[in-house]
Amino acid sequence: MLFLGLMATMAALGLMSYAMLTPSVSKVALSRRRPTDSVPKSQLTTITDSLVSVVDSVLKTRGWVPFPAGEIEMASVRMTPGSLVVMVSSLTVAVFAVMSALIGNALVGILFAALVPVVAKVTLRRRGNKRRKAFADQLDESLQMIASASRAAAHNGNRTSAAKG
Repeated sequence: MLFLGLMATMAALGLMSYAMLTPSVSKVALSRRRPTDSVPKSQLTTITDSLVSVVDSVLKTRGWVPFPAGEIEMASVRMTPGSLVVMVSSLTVAVFAVMSALIGNALVGILFAALVPVVAKVTLRRRGNKRRKAFADQLDESLQMIASASRAAAHNGNRTSAAKG
């Protein structure tokens, strides 16, 4: 029996030594794990980025933003106000071109194009209101849980202080 115990101890020490002293598994080089910044940008991406930066700077200097950052954030849209303005403007031009070509009347194209910013604004507000409502529903339940937990802690604290005194 003593022999088996010594053999098990020696085997455990051998396995532990092997695990600690063997070289670790080769790791992937850091340069291969992260994408490089040297990915060439297309000309369209470069133009769009410069247009967004120009629109952002104009919106900051004017002080008026059609889509405020708080409203965009509340709607869970991950865009800057400038990029949203550029996107809505591009979509407006595209809707105008498509509707004018399909119907054959530029006035109808203008009417449909005028709806694009309105729909964008309504969509942002609707998504923000939905998020606010979900937060309000969770807040009520959370406050009730916190209040009951604090009452239980106060009651438990009174009982322990009475037992000490």
